[in-house]
Amino acid sequence: MTETLRELEEEMLTAANNLEFEKAALLRDQIKELQRQFGQASGPAKALAEKAVTTVRYRKGKKRK
Repeated sequence: MTETLRELEEEMLTAANNLEFEKAALLRDQIKELQRQFGQASGPAKALAEKAVTTVRYRKGKKRK
């Protein structure tokens, strides 16, 4: 489970970095749903998930040039 979350989080960050915000948001929602169904992640996985969600929110507010 933790490995699956980590892979989804990495994919979400990559999508956000590539300005693919819709894809990143879908992945974020999938991560949140998995966490809800199986209990909150803890330790490094939780920290990575929180950072990933914050990054997506921050990047979503940026304008494309």
